[in-house]
Amino acid sequence: MSPSQPKRTINSVVAQHLCLSCGTCVSICPQQAITMTESPGGLLLAEIDESSCNECGLCYRVCPGDHLTEGSLRAGEDPFVGPVIAAYCGQASDSRILQSGQSGGIATALLSYLMDMGQIDRAIVTRMPQDGLLRPQSIVATTPSELLSTQGSKYCPVALNSILRYISKVQISRTAIVGLACHFHGLRNMPQNRADGFIKIGLICERVMTFCAMDFLILKSDKPRHDVVSIRYKDKSLGGWPGDVGILDTSGNIIRVKQSIRHWCKGRFTPPRCYLCFDKMNVLADI
Repeated sequence: MSPSQPKRTINSVVAQHLCLSCGTCVSICPQQAITMTESPGGLLLAEIDESSCNECGLCYRVCPGDHLTEGSLRAGEDPFVGPVIAAYCGQASDSRILQSGQSGGIATALLSYLMDMGQIDRAIVTRMPQDGLLRPQSIVATTPSELLSTQGSKYCPVALNSILRYISKVQISRTAIVGLACHFHGLRNMPQNRADGFIKIGLICERVMTFCAMDFLILKSDKPRHDVVSIRYKDKSLGGWPGDVGILDTSGNIIRVKQSIRHWCKGRFTPPRCYLCFDKMNVLADI
């Protein structure tokens, strides 16, 4: 391809159903021409404003839905396990963090410790606002209370990396990020001066679900959609650990939906690209 020819963009990735909804292309685009758009089927897909795009090809170069940078996995290393130094089983010692955490509250406990010890100034995390929109929101948390508001799995597409455009190169070394394997694959594909230095806390993932899964769970709760404020996929106040699905309504009531229904949803609402993912253990994470 000659320099004068337009380069490949993430349009081709989306057309081949390979978009991971990670948002890496949004943060790297020098023209700010890319947004994440929800499809009628509940997918979150990258969309280019063609009038702003200069066809530089950066979005395609960083796209983990299409490829992972050569050398990301060392020769002879098991790609399904990664470079494991040690493995531990534990839970948060703070009872608040433990109770409101997804399982053991480890990610939030680690972030809180790093903040308390002055090792980080901020953490890139995701929360599910109680605003009735039922769409996750990635934020830069700088206080313990903000960290607590992000606890719990979201089980839906999250364009986490789109927020990286707001993190300067100077800030990276004092920033932690909590994400899925696809988010960290996108990080690895970015230029080194934009990605190196983050403290990466990885979540183990066995596929997410489209936004339509939430609509189905609400349907099973017998609550009208407009009466629903938020959803929690594993609410320990409902049936103990790991907990059933909790649907919070506008009156403050929590309606219980059995976890067996959530399990049923997993096989029906999985985005196509998730079925191709090899990295369940988040091998590029630090922890």
